Amino acid sequence: MASTKERFIVIDSGQLCYYKNEKDYDLGHDPIKKRSIRLSLYAAIADKGDKSMIRLEPMGEVEDGLVPTMDGTKARTFEFFSVKSEERDDWVEVFEASGCKSETNYKEW
Repeated sequence: MASTKERFIVIDSGQLCYYKNEKDYDLGHDPIKKRSIRLSLYAAIADKGDKSMIRLEPMGEVEDGLVPTMDGTKARTFEFFSVKSEERDDWVEVFEASGCKSETNYKEW
């Protein structure tokens, strides 16, 4: 099982970037692995077993031959954990408002 690490995330114009911490972002450092996640290619899934977990699942084929990251890596599942379980649904709403598909769209796909 992979370890979890606290990260500072920024969502802007439908792209999610993550940084080691807020200071790195404020200082203008590159995101971790110079990765930007195009949220329109993912579905935000609230995990049924862990009330604090949100998964971003890739939505099938990458559109127009483009990959959803700046570094050219393949789409992968990302897991996020809210500090408080009651914040999880708020995060799902933020992801969906920023371009992620809903869990319903993911199931229909």
